[in-house]
Amino acid sequence: MAKEQTYIMQEAACNAVDYLRRAARANDLTKTQMARSAGVSTPTLDRRFEDGDLRLSQFLKLAAAAGVKPSDAIKLCDDAVATYNQRAEALASKEEKNEAPAATGASGS
Repeated sequence: MAKEQTYIMQEAACNAVDYLRRAARANDLTKTQMARSAGVSTPTLDRRFEDGDLRLSQFLKLAAAAGVKPSDAIKLCDDAVATYNQRAEALASKEEKNEAPAATGASGS
């Protein structure tokens, strides 16, 4: 489940970062302008966009430069996190059900 969590959280982060990238481009910001607003070099920004992983301060600066609310980008993460939490709860519930009959059977002997 830990690998799935890592994947889901990374996917959610990528979606939020991609939202900022698209918003910045829609507002005619060049990569150089985006990088400057985030306080990094253009090659570093390219890597961060590719990885989908920005520092929070860079994320906020880029959102401001793109003219969007950071919360709009973060909302894209909500569904992914909710899906993960539902799966984790379902798995925990299933594991509890699988353990319960074994415990009951052992005490009934």
